[in-house]
Amino acid sequence: MKGKTIAGFALLLGIVMVGAFISGCIGQGTVTRTVSSPSPSPSGTSVGTSTKTQSPAPGNEWEPKEKELTALVDEYDKEIVDTGEKLAKTGFELQSEEIMKWDRTSTELLKMAREEKDPKTKVLILNGLAMLRYHELTNVRALAGIGALERAYWENATTGEPIEPFYSMRGTFFYVSGKGIEELDRAGIVERMKTVRGYKMESLEIYHFGTGSTLRAIREGGRTVGAGQVVSIRVGAKNGFRMEAVNGTGSELLLIDPNTGETVMRIAPDKNGVYSVPPLNTTLVGMADDEGFCYKKLPLDSHTLNTIPEGPDEPLICPSPQIAPFIFEPTDDGVTPVPVEDLYLLPGKYTVTTLVMKADLKELAEQLVNVNMRVGGGSIGVETPKKALDAFQDAQTKGYSAEMGTPAEACSCTVSPLLKDVFGRAFGGPFGEVPEPKALNITFGNGPYIPIAWDKLENQSSIVVVYAITDSSGNTLIAIGDPGVKQGTKKPSTNRLASNYLDRTYIEVFTGRNAAGEEINVVAFKILNPDGTVGFRTTALLRRGRVVMAAVPLSTDTEK
Repeated sequence: MKGKTIAGFALLLGIVMVGAFISGCIGQGTVTRTVSSPSPSPSGTSVGTSTKTQSPAPGNEWEPKEKELTALVDEYDKEIVDTGEKLAKTGFELQSEEIMKWDRTSTELLKMAREEKDPKTKVLILNGLAMLRYHELTNVRALAGIGALERAYWENATTGEPIEPFYSMRGTFFYVSGKGIEELDRAGIVERMKTVRGYKMESLEIYHFGTGSTLRAIREGGRTVGAGQVVSIRVGAKNGFRMEAVNGTGSELLLIDPNTGETVMRIAPDKNGVYSVPPLNTTLVGMADDEGFCYKKLPLDSHTLNTIPEGPDEPLICPSPQIAPFIFEPTDDGVTPVPVEDLYLLPGKYTVTTLVMKADLKELAEQLVNVNMRVGGGSIGVETPKKALDAFQDAQTKGYSAEMGTPAEACSCTVSPLLKDVFGRAFGGPFGEVPEPKALNITFGNGPYIPIAWDKLENQSSIVVVYAITDSSGNTLIAIGDPGVKQGTKKPSTNRLASNYLDRTYIEVFTGRNAAGEEINVVAFKILNPDGTVGFRTTALLRRGRVVMAAVPLSTDTEK
């Protein structure tokens, strides 16, 4: 990596993301490659389009387009598999509910196409399938590229190799410490990162905003920090509520009036560790009277309410010590995740860093995205459970503003020296090019046909909020307010087509240990330039306590 210069990130992102509403289809170019058998995608499903079809009726004008789309989807499938293999070479484990949903939708579309008898309708379904697989390929490539970059960066940083090539000369960088927030240039952030020299990586976790995915790299003895962690749930307790504690069963569940801070109810578990909350007629905040409290949902019957779906193995829910785990309300609305704006901080003293990112499309003719960030922070004391936004008000209004301009579309420039070197080490070379979907003007009577029910794939992108909350014990919660995360009962869709600048936006936690056994955590929010260099970064270094990342929804009012 020594002596390298930097110039173009085009092939990391591959081809640009589809966009908010997909009304276009595939272009008129001819694809002559033979269709082969299907291959599994990175999330384990297989979508390939190879199938025996009936011979087209004489004069079927749609036959060439059907063959073209079938070959194109097959090419996307192969590239997705290849990219998944490249991602595996970086040592990261991918966890992505979003990509799994794209795979399921692709499988459904393929089945529809196979069963469709009308040639024109079949072509339109295949077109929708091609657009979706193309979108998935773009995102999986971004994940693989970020994984390779971060592996290379931390290997250099911990061994003392140069890390200057990873930072843009014109980037904006912030360093957060007990002294506050400092704005640094490239030389300044490189100097601060010398702190991690001599530390061996135990774990690295990356939360990717574009897909809501988590990348985890764990060495022996390392640990994950868990972006899937549940922070807080809102419980409709008009008819009462029951839950089972798995550890900490000797603790009492305290129900507190958030307006007065008074504990109005103490509920001890029965001999089986089951807590029974009686019917309520007012909103109360629930919390345990000691740490280490974990719970799981009980089987659904006439006396229990179903909590957030936890999957087939019913993993435990272990609330963060900084945030009130329950908000009990006098409704029968069931259980939903609490938006970041409605979270309650528990009593205590905290150091808080806030980051709000908003992107606006400007200068449409030039397709530029103007990304605005505001970084703030400070120390706060909370005496009674208090709304997070109220507690963070000063931190949000005081601090630094930054701006980063980025193309809305990925450039077609030559891959940069940085990416050529990193991808060569990780994958044996850069990503190859694939055909790009283009508009096909097909209409049914009154207007264009949209091949997929795109209300299931919403364009979520404009605002991202991050709260880093460190308590007096050094434990840090990183609450990621992501518009793509489930919005509860108001906006139940969890699928999204995030705007393409989010391909390069992520937050990571590096955990390292030195020869003396001392541990260090580095938290960083990053936005990359198309050439792979960091254009914006906010960094905090923590020497004690545990770090947990949690993706939580933003309320529907946030984007107004």
